[in-house]
Amino acid sequence: MEGPDLPPRLTGNSTNNIAEDDCEMPENINLVPAKVIAQLASEDREHLTDYVMRFESCQDVENSNSELEKKLNLLLEGFESTEERRERLQQKLSEVERLETEYESSWAKLNTLMATTYSDQALGLKMQKELGDLDSQAAALESNRDLEIDNFIAQYLKVRNRHHHKREILYCWQHS
Repeated sequence: MEGPDLPPRLTGNSTNNIAEDDCEMPENINLVPAKVIAQLASEDREHLTDYVMRFESCQDVENSNSELEKKLNLLLEGFESTEERRERLQQKLSEVERLETEYESSWAKLNTLMATTYSDQALGLKMQKELGDLDSQAAALESNRDLEIDNFIAQYLKVRNRHHHKREILYCWQHS
């Protein structure tokens, strides 16, 4: 019975290839002793990253970072202006709702006033009251003995003509 196939042994050269594949080293890495590199790779990995970043050109990262910051600032400004517009619109909406309530209240008052003042029943009662007032005026003229006869006749005829005219209107209105 044969054992399982094992992976090939790593030689010294293949270890360096793996290390080169894992991370890219700066140009002058050969100036740093191997022992220091091994310590950096194992214990101080974060410091190694900082060390590598000193030699790397980070301009593209800085450029993209500044572009992203600009976009973020534009978005923040847009958000703030949107929030301000939302607050203004909310105030206007509240004012419109208040005006709508006021309008509905005024409309109800006007409708009630129109119904009580200009409905058929209200106008009929008003006309009957006017007829009663004209009858009272005619009776007052009849009882007033201080008027000259010509003046009395002119005023009395005027009151009675208005009375009969209004009575005719009321009769036509009630029977139409």
